[in-house]
Amino acid sequence: MLEIRKMLVGTVELGSLFVGRQAQQVPQNPIAKTGDIPIYSGGQITIRNTVPGKAITWVAAGDILIADRCLLSDVTWKELDSAGLIAGREVCIDGHKYLCRVPKVGYDWDRQNEWDKALAIMGADNSLWHWNSMYFWGAEGLTTVTRIARGCHTAYTRDYADEDSRYFNVGFRPCLIPLENDFASYLVGGEAQ
Repeated sequence: MLEIRKMLVGTVELGSLFVGRQAQQVPQNPIAKTGDIPIYSGGQITIRNTVPGKAITWVAAGDILIADRCLLSDVTWKELDSAGLIAGREVCIDGHKYLCRVPKVGYDWDRQNEWDKALAIMGADNSLWHWNSMYFWGAEGLTTVTRIARGCHTAYTRDYADEDSRYFNVGFRPCLIPLENDFASYLVGGEAQ
């Protein structure tokens, strides 16, 4: 278990999304249908070392880093679960260890969760979070086959989708939990920006 760590607030660029052996382009227009979000068509999904020009922007909100946008669309919740990205999988990015998974988004409005906590710290502006027109999968489920998705209409929108279904407007927005106590010292010279 990690000791109490310094809280970061801001953004940082690190790591790249890979599907199979191919580093994916980070979408510059991350909206459904008319945007440029990579469409999942099979292969191992992971975050690896930073590839120049393909670095992911993360929003640091306390002791968690959440991607500032969906990085992949048309991926099912079950595919993410099979890849270890629902409960979490350890990844090494640029020599540092993280737990990589989807954010915890809450079963209902009354429960505290990582997504709403990040919004409370950083605000809900679309220019920061790029939620317009795209839902993202959360860790929780409503039933054994129905899972929670957030975003699309507002940062706070909560919807439900079948875990086996592919949707053009539901995607993968990963989060990273640093597994090293001194994580602030290696993120952007010690501080998020």
